[in-house]
Amino acid sequence: MESMKREDINKPLSLNDIETSTKAKLRESFELVFNVPLQQNVSLDFMKGNLAWILQAKQQKLNPIHLRKKLIKKTNGVMPKHKTLYQTGTRLVREWQGQNYEITIMDKDYHWQGKQYKSLTAIAYEITGTKWSGPRFFGLNDKEQKIK
Repeated sequence: MESMKREDINKPLSLNDIETSTKAKLRESFELVFNVPLQQNVSLDFMKGNLAWILQAKQQKLNPIHLRKKLIKKTNGVMPKHKTLYQTGTRLVREWQGQNYEITIMDKDYHWQGKQYKSLTAIAYEITGTKWSGPRFFGLNDKEQKIK
């Protein structure tokens, strides 16, 4: 495998390079650009998106490191939580093994059987006894149901 050199970071990277590179080359490029080791299970889309962001920042003559710090500072270091498409009071109903379960979406949590839960995943676990993605269990991230 051809290795990247540190000076290659300053060479213009094209979107085509990002799109057509092997996972191994993208991994190596990502680790050199961001100076962090990647976990083995990191997705191709994650690497491509972040490398494309670096490319865009450089094309706009911005320093990606300073830009990232500025963006984090503007958000006060708080990462946005998953934005729900459902309003407070929305009820989710799921049938599981012949029994119906009804969950109410609140402002910052979910209510089920008189208790508050921070995530749908916790509720799905209580219902099934196994690890499920809560949104998936309740049918909220079905690809056919995505809002365009």
